[in-house]
Amino acid sequence: MDRPAPTSTPSPTTAAPGPVRAWLQADPFRADAIFGAAFAVLSVLTSLSVEVPPDMRGPSGWSHALGVASGLGIALRRRHPSAAMTIAGVAAAIAGIGHFTAPLPPFAVLVTLYSEAAYGSRRQSILSLAGTMVVVACVLSSYWPEVTWVDVVSNYSLFTIPWFLGDNLRTRRALEVELEARARRAEEDRAGAAGRAVAAERTRIARELHDVVAHAMGVMVIQAGAARRVLRRQPDDAEAAVATIESTGREALSEMRRLVGVLRENAGLADRAPQPSLERITDLVATSSVPDLPITLEIVGDPRPLPAGVDLAAYRIVQEALTNARRYAGPARVHVTLGYGPDYLTASVVDDGRGAAANAPLGDGPRHGLVGMQERVSLYGGTLRVGPRAGGGFEVRASLPLDRRPATASPNEPALGPAGLAT
Repeated sequence: MDRPAPTSTPSPTTAAPGPVRAWLQADPFRADAIFGAAFAVLSVLTSLSVEVPPDMRGPSGWSHALGVASGLGIALRRRHPSAAMTIAGVAAAIAGIGHFTAPLPPFAVLVTLYSEAAYGSRRQSILSLAGTMVVVACVLSSYWPEVTWVDVVSNYSLFTIPWFLGDNLRTRRALEVELEARARRAEEDRAGAAGRAVAAERTRIARELHDVVAHAMGVMVIQAGAARRVLRRQPDDAEAAVATIESTGREALSEMRRLVGVLRENAGLADRAPQPSLERITDLVATSSVPDLPITLEIVGDPRPLPAGVDLAAYRIVQEALTNARRYAGPARVHVTLGYGPDYLTASVVDDGRGAAANAPLGDGPRHGLVGMQERVSLYGGTLRVGPRAGGGFEVRASLPLDRRPATASPNEPALGPAGLAT
């Protein structure tokens, strides 16, 4: 049987972003376009203000156009990463090899190289990195014919680091997507398992109710035959038989309605074994008790015949609760209490052991006991309480109404006490 997981406290609601931030977040291209335009303006202003070395061309329309092209590449860095890298790379290559006064295009290459590695095709980003290395070598050789390996390594590192950062971001995003997909599949599997558990329990309960109704119908047939035989000679006996038919018929009709309500799929071959009842609860307790898990039984109130469905449901609940105690309580003592009240039958199973893991998921593997108990209790309009006890251990308490009304807290419900267990 599964134990319910503790409810988590919802995280506080985060503050809503301002209108400007919301407008930028609605489309990443908007922020990139602003970034690219600012970069283009800054590139033009920089080319006009820097001191021109003797071996460089002075500011011209070409140098300004290369700065604007670099800004365009930045603007497209997330919408079209490969195209952005191509534009910025060509602009930087022309500026470097042509000795134009355009200091900022190489920085645009750093940005677009990172963006392509993060948002574009990995294969294309590797090709872009290789092409960048070739262009860097050409530019270095055009400026310094006797370039050293230190110059090459330092410049290569400058362009390689952004690529690795972008590729790392891509890897982490892909991992997050995969983990989210796995979590969704696991949740779907758990939901499917829980649904199958509910369907299986409903089918099993329906089969059991079928046997209860069939037994009641058999009793009605026997009593009707007896009433017919003694109708004239022994009218009192005939009246008693008819009264039995009436009460049995009402009970069978009630069980039939429950059967129709709970049955959701065609059942296979029914289990032909005799259905258990609370008359055999002593045998159940005796067979479940072991040296490491002694079980005691207490009866509160006067035992009496119960509606067959309620009798069966109470037996199954106690049986599943004892199974849970054997699995999870460890060395412990278990106390079973049956309370016969005027309006309610109450079954309680408590232990003083360590209990099950609090986060055991519902419907995990074969442990569908909680599902079955919930179905049985709700079928008869009862209440179910399952959870840890304040003084340690675990408690399963079910209350089933005997008058076919929805179960509510009633002063007539018998009080149960876990006698012999520490509280």
